[in-house]
Amino acid sequence: MVKQIPSVVSVDSSDYTLSQASPVKPDDVRAMRKDPTIALARLMVRAPIIAGSWTIECDDDKLKEVADMLALQVLPLRYRLLESATQGLIDFGWQPYEIVWGVQDSKFVISKIKPLLQDVTKIVVSDETGDFVGFLQEDSDEEIAVSTFKSLLLNMNVECDYHYGQSYMANAQEAYNAAKTIMKNANIYDKKIAGAHWVIYFPNGSSLYNGQETNNEDIAKNLLSSLENSGSFAIPYQTREILDTLNANAQAWSIDLKEAGGGGNNFEERLQRCDREKVRAFGIPERSILEGQFGTKAEADSHGDFALLGIELLHYNIVQQFNEQIVKRWLRINFGEEYPVYVVNQPLSDSSTKFLQEVYRSLLSNNDGFLNEMSSLDLGALRDRLKVPYTNDNNV
Repeated sequence: MVKQIPSVVSVDSSDYTLSQASPVKPDDVRAMRKDPTIALARLMVRAPIIAGSWTIECDDDKLKEVADMLALQVLPLRYRLLESATQGLIDFGWQPYEIVWGVQDSKFVISKIKPLLQDVTKIVVSDETGDFVGFLQEDSDEEIAVSTFKSLLLNMNVECDYHYGQSYMANAQEAYNAAKTIMKNANIYDKKIAGAHWVIYFPNGSSLYNGQETNNEDIAKNLLSSLENSGSFAIPYQTREILDTLNANAQAWSIDLKEAGGGGNNFEERLQRCDREKVRAFGIPERSILEGQFGTKAEADSHGDFALLGIELLHYNIVQQFNEQIVKRWLRINFGEEYPVYVVNQPLSDSSTKFLQEVYRSLLSNNDGFLNEMSSLDLGALRDRLKVPYTNDNNV
């Protein structure tokens, strides 16, 4: 039985279809998380976003009270939302949520933003417009519908109306599978050539063995059965005497101990290449986090700045979707219209802030250099931008 899916858009509940999910299977994703290189790359993307900050801004000072109400609603939810959002987007390309609404002081409030499991959740889209209209969850024999009003869909790298998006983990899957194949073949190779092994050359005919005339091939087989070719071996005293007797006749017998050769460098080079491709799959130049053999520190820093820019774009994408689906909805149901009040993510890297820091430092240390600019420079705004604490009665 499928429950009806009411929607805030004008779409009949029967006119919807289930979009097909990403080809990357959830079990494969969870196995890939355990790969050390992928785990490092995931952390590099997620940590700056989760450790960042949000502010509530409005375009009209008269809406300050509304902005304060919104801040009390969403800021306490930020950490847990970003914790699950970054994981879902990076791993699957999308993260579904169920919004639990409540009522407080005659206003609708967000009691909880509950992440849903991708394994049992499907995206529902309108046949008419292709718009997202909710989720459908498989629970035993029953399918549970989550309406648009109670839904939040975060996704990344969306192509047209394919709401599942494209994940970083999907980009890394080929390199991950290649690394697994290389390690498997390397282990087989190591077992095959491990340690030392015996080579026995024997002539045709027979020889005296344990007091009896025995075929030389059978003697060789019996000798080899007493040894292990794994690098360690045990030789019975009787076998040792036989070896000494047979080796005394160099023209007839030759028994050598062959040392294992190398050849594993090729595997190492291929694994290093796979590691580089895994890191690149997450939008991070490998120079910024993997061990570098060439290049300069400045080059590594520039690569790190580029990676940070990509991470900031992902953070911005999350915040914009949150504003569109949650903030606007909260404003409409509580105030009847969409006020210009919204969530803003603080930049992770701001070159202008660095410049202002240098300006402010110069102002504090130089008595003459900036006297001509002091009359027109808004020091209060500069302090606010740099979060410099000062008393309200300071007129400078």
